[in-house]
Amino acid sequence: MTLSGENIVSFAIYFSAFFGTVANLILLLAFISNAIKKKVFQPLDRIIVNMALVNLLLCFYKEIPGLMVFLHTKVFGQVGCRILLYVHHTLRLVSLWSVANLSFLHLIKIRRPYHRWFQFIHRHQRKYVNWSLAGCWVVSITFHTPYFLYSDTGHVHNQSNTLLTSTNCLCPSESSLMKLLTYITVSMDFLLIILVILLNGFIIDLLCRHRRQVRDTMTVRRGWDKRAARATRMLLSLLLIYVICWFSNGLVWIAVVSGVLQSYQNNILIAMHGTLSSIYYSFTSGIMVFGYRQYIFILFFCLSLADQEQQQNVAAAAAARPRPRPVDRTEGMPRVRRNRMSAQRRAQHLEEEREEEDADESPEVQSHRKIAAKKMKKLEEKQARKVQREAEEAEKRRAQKDGMKTRGRKSRSFLTEFINYIKTSKVVILEDLGAHFGLRAQDAISHIQDLLANAFITGVIDDRGKFIYITPEEMAAVAQFIRQRGRLSIFELAQAINKLNLAPDTSSLPLEVS
Repeated sequence: MTLSGENIVSFAIYFSAFFGTVANLILLLAFISNAIKKKVFQPLDRIIVNMALVNLLLCFYKEIPGLMVFLHTKVFGQVGCRILLYVHHTLRLVSLWSVANLSFLHLIKIRRPYHRWFQFIHRHQRKYVNWSLAGCWVVSITFHTPYFLYSDTGHVHNQSNTLLTSTNCLCPSESSLMKLLTYITVSMDFLLIILVILLNGFIIDLLCRHRRQVRDTMTVRRGWDKRAARATRMLLSLLLIYVICWFSNGLVWIAVVSGVLQSYQNNILIAMHGTLSSIYYSFTSGIMVFGYRQYIFILFFCLSLADQEQQQNVAAAAAARPRPRPVDRTEGMPRVRRNRMSAQRRAQHLEEEREEEDADESPEVQSHRKIAAKKMKKLEEKQARKVQREAEEAEKRRAQKDGMKTRGRKSRSFLTEFINYIKTSKVVILEDLGAHFGLRAQDAISHIQDLLANAFITGVIDDRGKFIYITPEEMAAVAQFIRQRGRLSIFELAQAINKLNLAPDTSSLPLEVS
């Protein structure tokens, strides 16, 4: 059997749809199990679950018609094509809106965390997400209702070798209403696509600027934010898929319905339409699975723990179940048909032995007899680990509270010593400053920025991780020099600034902060 180009494309579509089905199912299970475990369903997680559900339904949209054709079931016709087109465009708009909404919430969370809009949305985030998702579904279902009026089908014979099932209804339309509806829906999709690209572009720009700022401030690479780098790569991958698949898919759909190309080229466009949509539904979910892999690890870890606990319970129940004692058969008696009197005597004898054993054994021995020693040991170890873990967590929380109280109650003597050290040293390395006072470099930078904002000190932070203290008199002298010279070059200004005294001042009196 030789595979034609149409068969190769169809197999690629079905493979990507199967891959997307598995990835979206993993996403749904991971986020739902995480919500059940934490007993709370976060609003952003709801948007991701909604997007994964829509992509899963779109993967089914690719797979179910092909399965029906394989089973020689009639799929196509006017009613079948109307349903397929309506479902495709409805779910596509919901998916676009979910991505745009998620990007908007992430952008305002990163860019303006203290803005009053974000504070308002954060307080009402649950209601906002619920109403936005419900409104999106209602608008999408209502907006695409005219697709049920679509009466131009591709007239494809329903054969088992027809594999491009989800694209069989695509053909040039002679109806002006159908063309107008296509232009309106695709224009709506383009507006949402442009919105998603702009929002993700702002997010990527903020993440890149954050990385550059951290790299310029810190003198070592270990201070870089790895989460920001991973989020940047993830957003770039998703943005590339958005641009390629969504824009191309919309343009191909317009070209197919308008009928501007010939028959052979039109078949190529139909194949491109199915391939691009399958790539988006499948590989987007794969990137999401990779980006949220910590939820996946938690899911499989919980499943393995549940299986292990179930096996331990089964083993404990089997060990605790009483086993029948073997009974010796008297000579001359048959194996199957036994004498009633001898059976009664054996039963009475066993009952007497059991009563004697129960009388001799203490309650502790009876308890250990019901529960296997191995199970008891595992339960005790598990309980000990739990108690130890709770004690460690309580100690960590206590230490964090003590640290917060200590940082919140910084004395004036510490502030005075901090300022005097900077003024005495004139030029300080930020890492050395933090090490001298037992602070991190980032905390030392924050303290210096607060002092600069409150006009306790004056100076500059250079790109080498140093702070240069400049007195107000020196600042005034440089300003007077610039006003006197008027127009001067950077070289002349550098020569004048190099005359500043940057040597440590040991004769200055300590400053008292009032």
